[in-house]
Amino acid sequence: MNINYISESKCGLVRETNQDYADTLETTDGFLAVVCDGVGGNNGGETASRIAVESIIEAFIDSAGMHPLDRLGAGIKHANSKITEASANDETLRGMATTVVVLYLDKQGAFWAHAGDSRIYFFFNGELQQLTKDHSLVQTMVDKGIITPQTAEKHPFKNIITRAVGEKQEIEIETGMMDLDYNDEVKFLLCSDGVSGMVSTADITDILSLEDLSEMDVKISKLVEENGATDNYTFIIISNK
Repeated sequence: MNINYISESKCGLVRETNQDYADTLETTDGFLAVVCDGVGGNNGGETASRIAVESIIEAFIDSAGMHPLDRLGAGIKHANSKITEASANDETLRGMATTVVVLYLDKQGAFWAHAGDSRIYFFFNGELQQLTKDHSLVQTMVDKGIITPQTAEKHPFKNIITRAVGEKQEIEIETGMMDLDYNDEVKFLLCSDGVSGMVSTADITDILSLEDLSEMDVKISKLVEENGATDNYTFIIISNK
């Protein structure tokens, strides 16, 4: 199993601080990637996203031997406890929370978990698939048939999320998994909504069609900033070639 990746986290052109956080973990058995997008006043969002990523990686290391989905779930629950505890003990951090997407790849396949509106995309054979469904107000409206997916992309309430890590004592997590054949070329993109809200799925497809990770990195950052980069933007691109 051969894994190559590139990771970026930037402030954007409007925000003064970066409340996104991302990290990866390479083990003898597989590869873990985490992207979080924090919310909260003062430095709350920045703190929440960092705590979440660090806690998930810590819990993942400590849970070796468990099923990958159980490891991811345990990591997010650990992060939820850490954030709610920190929020309760520091008045300046009250109300902080964060989205999360986490992906683990091993020889058997891909395993993921998420809460909020950060996303994971899968690219294979020229086709792009969104593996996660946003936990957001507009996605709920789409599911109920109130608005179309096209309307949702430009809806004024598209940034209102309905689920986040650290928001409540208990966190509801959505998970998924699939088999992979590493003889075929596969790519994954994990990103905060600072990317998905600025770059179309057609553009993401074109970018992931490229062969060079550095070129993909430059293209995504260029497009996000050409479109205003109104939010922090963070992404991890993973390829097996």
